[in-house]
Amino acid sequence: MKLMTAWLAILSILTLSFVFLSQHAVEVAAGSQRVATAPQDAPDNMVCKRRKASANDRQYAGLIKSVGSRCYRQIGEGRPALLDPKHLIAKVYVGENFQCFAGSMMFELKGSTKGQGATYSIRAADGCQTIKTPSIPRNDGNQAAVNSHGTSRAGLKRGDSGPFCSPANKSWIVPAKLEIRWTPAAVGSVLSVGIFGDGGFQWYLDNVPGTSGELINDEARSRLQEYRDKGGRNPLNLVIEDSKGQKSSIQFSLLSKVEEDALTKDLDNCARGNDEIMVSLCRIAAFRERRMYVEVAREYEKALQLAPESEELIARTAEAYEAIGAAACRRR
Repeated sequence: MKLMTAWLAILSILTLSFVFLSQHAVEVAAGSQRVATAPQDAPDNMVCKRRKASANDRQYAGLIKSVGSRCYRQIGEGRPALLDPKHLIAKVYVGENFQCFAGSMMFELKGSTKGQGATYSIRAADGCQTIKTPSIPRNDGNQAAVNSHGTSRAGLKRGDSGPFCSPANKSWIVPAKLEIRWTPAAVGSVLSVGIFGDGGFQWYLDNVPGTSGELINDEARSRLQEYRDKGGRNPLNLVIEDSKGQKSSIQFSLLSKVEEDALTKDLDNCARGNDEIMVSLCRIAAFRERRMYVEVAREYEKALQLAPESEELIARTAEAYEAIGAAACRRR
């Protein structure tokens, strides 16, 4: 009898212990679930006010300039996507939603709206924000940079430039800044280089080392500037003939004095910016407007060095070199 009583006591203790541990486990599990679904740990609470779709939705609005550690992007009814802080200079469109749970985001937009300036930031305390249609055009030094980046490509392909890296085929240059470059592997050991314009030869040089890959000649620059200033017509032809008897040629044009002065003014305006990437994008806009395609490619390369993990800049740089038909020249 005493033995049975002892066993019953032990059984009661085990039962109570099991119940206690089970309840504790449930409480811990419930607590963990509450933490996992807390607003600061999940983007599920990224809810913008429902609004009627606008005809301007998905129109280019500007650039994402910087991204915090936990910022999300939501397009339409889609699930929010975490943004990578390393991928800078990405396009942003009207109607897209953004929210940060840690850190902040900065946008460079085409213009201002009520509540959103041309340079616009959101922080965690701001909740979910929708990009509005810019209604007041910006007029600061970053205007050209933002607007230029909204174009579909870095430039239109102008055909094969053969061995030439500079000038690009059918591009425009400043006469006093002529640089003749080529890929050494594509030519023979010795070159003859000539420039033909209205009326025949404008400049010629023999016995140029093909392995050098470049020729910067003050006489050629002076002759081109004189040709331009005397009203010589565009385009001109640049021809090289190598020791293998191979001839290659491209066409290029000279900016007028008025166009050159306007370019200088635009580049000076770009230089007033205090952000290196935006300065580069502004310079790209100035060069592309004047069809200076080699300069566009080089400037994209500079911007990419400032933000080497930017997917947008990686793509634009590749497009720019493809556009001049001289992808091999990126290694020079």
